[in-house]
Amino acid sequence: KRSNKIDSLERNKYGFFTEPTGCMIFEEDKYYNETVDEYLQIRNGKNWKNQYKKDIDLIIEKYPYKELKR
Repeated sequence: KRSNKIDSLERNKYGFFTEPTGCMIFEEDKYYNETVDEYLQIRNGKNWKNQYKKDIDLIIEKYPYKELKR
């Protein structure tokens, strides 16, 4: 449930989604990330990352991981 809430927040409120790409990082990734960051600043405002972190913290607090009982 926690994962779904974070995914929904990213897609619907902030206009992006994350996707695992593995451990290889290419030079092109740097340029892509810079372009996306510029877009997100225009879309969400200059300090959007601070609010995003607060929103994520609230989701983590509301939906903590449950420890497995052994």
